[in-house]
Amino acid sequence: MQSLGSRISTVRSLKVEVARASTLLGLFVIATPNLYSSFQKVCGTFGTKFEQRAVEQLYEQLPASSFSEEILMRGVNLGVLPVSGVLWNDLGEPVRVIETLNRPGLRLEWPAA
Repeated sequence: MQSLGSRISTVRSLKVEVARASTLLGLFVIATPNLYSSFQKVCGTFGTKFEQRAVEQLYEQLPASSFSEEILMRGVNLGVLPVSGVLWNDLGEPVRVIETLNRPGLRLEWPAA
């Protein structure tokens, strides 16, 4: 039987996460307590004139991290279900957005300006 971590690695390009926000937050608390603590420190600025600068300073100080590696691949309180008939594309780059929009059979209806 494959471990959850190896199973996620095998289907990394095919995964879709579905979760409650509270569940994801709980995973962050367990897997990355220092990261969670860093964000907690700026929560008091949310909705104030200090929010933007506090968040900018936080991100300047944070080390690079990977949601997949630090949260998902640890497999804490996660399950994997097979899904078929789902198309997915990582839209992290503009070229991928254009490729997705140009897929045959994809029909988009843009609202009138």
